[in-house]
Amino acid sequence: MPTTPEAARSHGQRGRLHPDKIESEILANERTFLAWVRTSIAVMSL
Repeated sequence: MPTTPEAARSHGQRGRLHPDKIESEILANERTFLAWVRTSIAVMSL
């Protein structure tokens, strides 16, 4: 448990992500999904 105000502030922000990191994670998830779709289409065409 944080005992100083500075530690309490940094402890509260530990789970928050920077907006740029959130955007890059969303884009990475979308690329992964599209890769799975592309792979499934290729498998169905065999």
